[in-house]
Amino acid sequence: MKRFIIFFLLALAAVARAQTEGPRTQSYQEVERGLWLRTTFGMTLSLTNHFGTGRSSSVWPPGPMVNLELGYDLGQVASLNISLLGEQLVGSRQVGERGDIPNDAAVMGLLAGGRFNLVTTKRMALFVKAQAGYAMAFPASSELKNGFLVAGGAGVEYATALRHFFIGLETSAQYLIASSGLALTVTPMIRYTF
Repeated sequence: MKRFIIFFLLALAAVARAQTEGPRTQSYQEVERGLWLRTTFGMTLSLTNHFGTGRSSSVWPPGPMVNLELGYDLGQVASLNISLLGEQLVGSRQVGERGDIPNDAAVMGLLAGGRFNLVTTKRMALFVKAQAGYAMAFPASSELKNGFLVAGGAGVEYATALRHFFIGLETSAQYLIASSGLALTVTPMIRYTF
């Protein structure tokens, strides 16, 4: 009987405590931050000649460009990333009486960098970013040299109501050091935060 009374008093105390604490609410983040995967896809415009003598780059038409980034947010203000870049640099070369023929090159690069949000609200950010890495060109007959690539740019990003998804627009300049080639990229983007 003693055990029953002790159990009954403990049960009453637990019920009284639960009623005074009120309902528990689950914490909910309106915008996810942390590990993310992002892709940019757009166009590359060659502003200077990327190729050797007798070959040239053209501003128009632009070449396609895609970039896949894996990164981590350091709070709401900054993030670090690594990326795999693929793009086509449009060019031409003069071949005797035939005139100009295409001399396009594919560029694959592995880059690392960071990003800093200059202005940020709960859902939108205006940012600047910088990256550096190594780029390889194919085919060798294009005479585009392999070497270090540096890039920097700015953009705007918006966190959608889907919480994990971000969309935005970015423009950046790339400089291929070995060939002194400067290019401009304009890319929409989509990002998923895990």
